[in-house]
Amino acid sequence: NNVLMRLSGENGVAVFDLIQNTSYLILYLYEGTARAVQPIISTYYGEHNVSGRRNAVRLGFASGIAVGTLLIAAVMVFPNAFCRLFGMTEAALASMAAEALRIYCAGAFFAGISILTCNYYQSCERLKAVFLIETMRGAVVLLPCTLLFASCGIEKFWLLFPATEIVSLLIFLLILFQKRLVSYLVDHAVFLCQNLNSL
Repeated sequence: NNVLMRLSGENGVAVFDLIQNTSYLILYLYEGTARAVQPIISTYYGEHNVSGRRNAVRLGFASGIAVGTLLIAAVMVFPNAFCRLFGMTEAALASMAAEALRIYCAGAFFAGISILTCNYYQSCERLKAVFLIETMRGAVVLLPCTLLFASCGIEKFWLLFPATEIVSLLIFLLILFQKRLVSYLVDHAVFLCQNLNSL
């Protein structure tokens, strides 16, 4: 709020409130899908049913992405309708809010992917991965991005949202890929050593 007051006064805070309220609508769809599929994934995980778990994950991701993307598309195409929905009718303010909503929506898709991914790892009791995703989105990437975009003016400040979500997800995927690569290399090194010893 302090940053927004400095950049654009009360208008910036009002637009932020609009984005926050819209984000509740969009992210609720991802959260709702994730919570609906979580007990199914947990059950399959407990039963060591790999194929069942994969099918549940596919269904959860497909459903969450489908409904989330539809609402994101609606907000991007009709941002002024969402401005009116939350009582923002003044022309100049609504114009700034509409642009900010479109920018936010560019990152909302990636936020949804992070939510669904976080839910999957939580269902499989892999809490370190959950902690990593949430920490990236909530602090490690968010704070530097806030400082960066706060110095760019109110027009570019809204890029904070997609930048945070995209960078957080990319870092998580890179760490995950690196761990899998290391695990793969170690497994093959052990396999080769065992074969060499048998010779």
